[in-house]
Amino acid sequence: MTPSTFQLLLQKVGPYLEKRSTNFRKPLSPEERLIITLRYLASGENHMSLSFHFRAGVSTVRGIIKETCQVLWTVLQSEVMPMPDKQQWLNIAADFGTRFDFPHCLGATDGKHIRIKKPNNSGSKFYNYKGFFSIVLLAVTDASGKFVIVDVGSCGGNSDDGFFSRSAFGKRLLENKLHLPNETVIPGTNITTPYVFVADDAFPLRNNIMKPFPHRQLTREKEIFNYRLSRARNSVECSFGRLAQMWRILHRLMEEKPDSATDVVKAITVHFDTRATRIYHRQ
Repeated sequence: MTPSTFQLLLQKVGPYLEKRSTNFRKPLSPEERLIITLRYLASGENHMSLSFHFRAGVSTVRGIIKETCQVLWTVLQSEVMPMPDKQQWLNIAADFGTRFDFPHCLGATDGKHIRIKKPNNSGSKFYNYKGFFSIVLLAVTDASGKFVIVDVGSCGGNSDDGFFSRSAFGKRLLENKLHLPNETVIPGTNITTPYVFVADDAFPLRNNIMKPFPHRQLTREKEIFNYRLSRARNSVECSFGRLAQMWRILHRLMEEKPDSATDVVKAITVHFDTRATRIYHRQ
């Protein structure tokens, strides 16, 4: 992050991080609070190490990170990741058609397991099939890999179908509350189909969820379909890779409670790509 971008970000979130001085001590400034949080997210440094660097208590550092992540999400989400309207969905679909030869695609969706410390008295609720405890980041990206919708916090022990069905995104999709475009004819054909989100085999097949054909006895046409769907779905995989490359906190076990880990993940999703920078420079 450049100094100018940091200052513009501070202008947006600083007023929400301001604390009142007391007769006993002077609080850390909004600038220091934002620096502590960004360093934690970008480096994955633990709370103890940060407390030594910034001469603050471990519990103070932990509280600052949680609060600042909540502020980042609250302030930036409506600008960086607003819910698309019908025209914006159509623009996304047109981009998928141009880039990946996959028409009527509104986004690529997938889930990423975020490693966390085992919560107390949670049993196997957060224990996933990969062999560690996690919460799930469910995301939808456009053709350029930018997050359009994120849903964070599902227990890692759920299947992909399970956390999709329980997520706010899944519920609104099944209840037709996402303002999706009406089904239309695919260009160059006389076939009328709905607009869809592409996903992998683990997701349920729905009217607006498209996944590949089973990889058995595929015809030539089905192989081509699976190839194009895989290319379109690759955008969300690339987004997860860039997210982990930018925010090193995702490379280690988060020693956070599930609700705090959820705040951390939501904060990095609204501040990981170039849209946030464009918004800051627009002010």
